[in-house]
Amino acid sequence: AFREKERVPSEDEQYGFYCETLRLAEGRRVVFRTLDIGGDKPLAYFRTPQESNPVLGWRGIRISFGLMDLFYTQTRALLRASVHGPTAILLPMISTVEEVEVARAAIGQIREDLAQEGIPFAEDVQLGAMIEVPAAAFVLEEILDRVDFISVGTNDLAQYLLAVDRDNPRVARFYDPYHPAVMRLLAQIAATCSGKGRECAVCGEMAGDYHLTMTLLGLGFRTLSMAPVFIPRVKLILTETTLQECTQQACKAPALPTAAPVKEFLKVEARPRARR
Repeated sequence: AFREKERVPSEDEQYGFYCETLRLAEGRRVVFRTLDIGGDKPLAYFRTPQESNPVLGWRGIRISFGLMDLFYTQTRALLRASVHGPTAILLPMISTVEEVEVARAAIGQIREDLAQEGIPFAEDVQLGAMIEVPAAAFVLEEILDRVDFISVGTNDLAQYLLAVDRDNPRVARFYDPYHPAVMRLLAQIAATCSGKGRECAVCGEMAGDYHLTMTLLGLGFRTLSMAPVFIPRVKLILTETTLQECTQQACKAPALPTAAPVKEFLKVEARPRARR
């Protein structure tokens, strides 16, 4: 909705886009991420201030809360559209429990406003949080008490955990999603979600990497969000393995000491399945 326009779309324009998306989904749940710009996600018509390190700067939910009218307009349009199909709202770049509480309060106020205006909306719209900042992973239990599901943004989670700007050519080689610290943090996140009975999804490059498919399933993730080009290979892996095999692999990979043996182990495991 935002990238297709030359300006910030109005509430009605967003409403129309969300309704059409829900129509095309034919009754399947659609997860809509609130405005996620800044850092490596610019909008041509939206100027963010110059920052020495924009990856660690004003982006994601921080922009929405800094310009609350944007958040209000988008969320109001989403709630209006929710009568046309299962809808979920996903908050990007969450780093504190307080941010979730601010979003919940704002959405609650919007619900009240719509009700007073006699505008229908679905009562069962789910709220989710993206776990991209390592700090959020360490207060995940408290976050899960306030949301219905989480989605792990592996690109940012890995680069923040490893202190690597992926777009900086001098250090990009240090960005490695196979790093044991990344694998172990994912295991911790999945275990926490399981303990709380909450849905946990994975998005980003790791979700579409078929070498990691078995490990992610074995850790407990059941939803993988990826670009369409990666679906056939990941689907092939899923049809050629069992959940028991995935669980066994998930126990072994995070225990390895460095990224190289993790990568080799996962490639060896995935290779014969990907060829069938």
